[in-house]
Amino acid sequence: MKKTVFSVILLTAIAGILICQEEQSTEPKVLIYGSVVDPQGRAVKGFSVSLIVEREVLDISTLKSSTKNRKVFTTETDTDGKYYFTWKPDDYYNRFYVNYITEGKFDDVQFLPPAEPLIDVSKYVGKGKNYEHKLIIFHNLSWDKLQKLIEVYGGESDKGKTLRSYGFFEKETGEEIAGEKYTFWWYYTKGKTFKFSGEKLIKEYKFQPLESLEKKD
Repeated sequence: MKKTVFSVILLTAIAGILICQEEQSTEPKVLIYGSVVDPQGRAVKGFSVSLIVEREVLDISTLKSSTKNRKVFTTETDTDGKYYFTWKPDDYYNRFYVNYITEGKFDDVQFLPPAEPLIDVSKYVGKGKNYEHKLIIFHNLSWDKLQKLIEVYGGESDKGKTLRSYGFFEKETGEEIAGEKYTFWWYYTKGKTFKFSGEKLIKEYKFQPLESLEKKD
């Protein structure tokens, strides 16, 4: 009899745990999703997209708002140009943004910056509603010419890699030192100069970008 009672209690406890686990796993989540395509509708693979989540607080005394506890989640578009984020709504976070210019990851050599890189989706996510957005991204006007030049040097060559990372150089100069000929590629607005011997990168120089100098003046 005691064994029977114990078995019933044990089975009831296990059933209770399973029910709790099922309830937790089925808690509602919001889906923030979309796609990145070019003007012809072709999917853009590997494009970095971020979801920014933060809490906005209003100071009653100054009537000014401030944000805190900012979180950034980053993903990349798949082969179909699609991206997905999920978020479980709570009573703490109240501001949500889809960001198409992820710091340090936006490919400004290939693409032009979107006209609206930051999309405020707070009124949807905050109310537990799914949100979908489609970004049409435009290539830089010089992208086709740059690709052809990269092909000339070879994508895996030092010059090819430099062009892919920084785009067209703003000036090219040559210099002969001790009978050795060198080529210099100048990127004034990026604050970089690359020194080549033939196709091989010899040295990279860094300096203050000219844009920064102009702003100080």
